[in-house]
Amino acid sequence: MKKIITLLMLIALTLTATSCEGKSTARVAVLWSNISDTANLSDEFDNAMRFKNIKYIRYDAKGSEAALIKQAQEAIGNGSPALIVNCRYDTTAAAVIALAKSAGIPVIFMASNVSAEALSLYDKCYSVASDSSALYETLGERIAKDVINRYEKYDQNGDGNISYVAFGFAATAAITINERLNEAGLPHLMPIAHDPLKTEAENITSIFSGYIGPSNPPVELIITPNDDAIEELLLALRDHGFNRKSPKTDLIPLYTVGASANAGKLIDTKDEEEREAYSVMSAIDDGFLSAAALEDDDTLAKTAARVLRNLLKDKDAFAKIDKSLTPEGNQVSVKYTIYG
Repeated sequence: MKKIITLLMLIALTLTATSCEGKSTARVAVLWSNISDTANLSDEFDNAMRFKNIKYIRYDAKGSEAALIKQAQEAIGNGSPALIVNCRYDTTAAAVIALAKSAGIPVIFMASNVSAEALSLYDKCYSVASDSSALYETLGERIAKDVINRYEKYDQNGDGNISYVAFGFAATAAITINERLNEAGLPHLMPIAHDPLKTEAENITSIFSGYIGPSNPPVELIITPNDDAIEELLLALRDHGFNRKSPKTDLIPLYTVGASANAGKLIDTKDEEEREAYSVMSAIDDGFLSAAALEDDDTLAKTAARVLRNLLKDKDAFAKIDKSLTPEGNQVSVKYTIYG
């Protein structure tokens, strides 16, 4: 009888030890919608997790939201104590939230499209994302600073006004720009009409129709919300003698959102790897365009890692996050930064 009791005690101790070991070595699952689209953020987050000494396993859905949901199920089945998720769609977020809620583990969405309604489905659900509501205000502040400091240079035809074209939502940046120009006692920007059914490059070609150069361009400032359009837009400007480096030409100030899109057609090289690696950010470095509003990947990554560590230690989710950030409910917004 004593032997049986002893054996049962040994089994119990073994199970307890195994359970504790599993809990201590279980890795947090980090689920990416598509790492190739968020390479910089992924790198920053890897650094933040290593700094916090948090063990994790990385999943890449390679653009498939269905795969991401399946990976969430797999991670939970493997005992992940929490989920970090980067996803594109609210429906995907809702599915992951349901899985996390069923497992009773926290889920943190990083740089994801998640509605307040989806976040409200679970009290252990959090969001760390860019403040898209202030995106064009941030970009507008930078453009206004440049215009005020270089007004005569930007006014290339010398008529006392600066003509501009802003595509899509980028037009809202002009509100902030004109407010700052008014405060500085300078004229508001003069808008140029364009066709919203045409691409940015096609519109630039239309605006320059009849232009004979080499000075007094018909547009003196361009704002676009889409870094994917930059390559063709700059090629269109070059066709009319602007924004070249060799031979050096006058520059029409150009601002955008994002800087990861490829711009390999802008450089003269036979090296395909070099061409593939050349991005809009590279073009900013080379002076082909002025600046871009970017998500603050460093702050997004560090904040998400801090929230995760707090939750793993049963602390308040937003304890000791950057003092510049103000949580609202179960989410915190990070301002965009300017590159260039």
